[in-house]
Amino acid sequence: MALGLTAGSMGFRNFGAERVNWMREHETGLSTGAYVIGKSLCEIPIIVLYVSQTLTWTACPDPSHMRMNRLCVARVPCRYSLTYCLTFATLAYPAAKFSDFFAAILLFESMVFGVGYSASVLLSSSTNALLLITTSTLLNGLTTTGQQAQNVFGWGRWFAEPMFIAEMRLDIQPAATRQFIQLYAESKEALGFDLSSFENRMGVMLLYAVALRFLTYVIWKYRLRQK
Repeated sequence: MALGLTAGSMGFRNFGAERVNWMREHETGLSTGAYVIGKSLCEIPIIVLYVSQTLTWTACPDPSHMRMNRLCVARVPCRYSLTYCLTFATLAYPAAKFSDFFAAILLFESMVFGVGYSASVLLSSSTNALLLITTSTLLNGLTTTGQQAQNVFGWGRWFAEPMFIAEMRLDIQPAATRQFIQLYAESKEALGFDLSSFENRMGVMLLYAVALRFLTYVIWKYRLRQK
């Protein structure tokens, strides 16, 4: 959930902050599709490596009452995929292979960046865009199991499942432990996961990332026709 809030709030600045530039360049004949693809590709090194600041909600002091009673937007430090994984691996020492852990985090961040892209072009107000990103991320934090059919549509489930598979490391577990984990994880009364589908779940996150960028393109084309 924390990763989603960070990635989504950073993703919304990619297109929304350049609305005026985009409109000016579109009037000169620039392809909307090429612009979306180019901006998305430029973000890849940032998603992988960069350590920067993001916008998030925080409480603001009210000078007249000297108490915290309003919400404001503030800048806070954030880490992206590689720096987050290196920090987490150093401090928590997870059982997952670093390559699997990093790949899952990278695809998740790419996916939620797409949520920020779509919100930034859908809503003119950055405050409303942040509110939409925050709400969708919190709701998707409730869809991290396969118990309910509606969880199929939440990206939380598709991120939680490969992370669980990577962390359990069934390939090195004793037979009895492996059987217990499989019974618990695959039971519909428990998690409802499919532990044989790490690559498939990673593929679903990749499809989500591509689909959200395509949605950004569609929204922009629609907004152009409204001008």
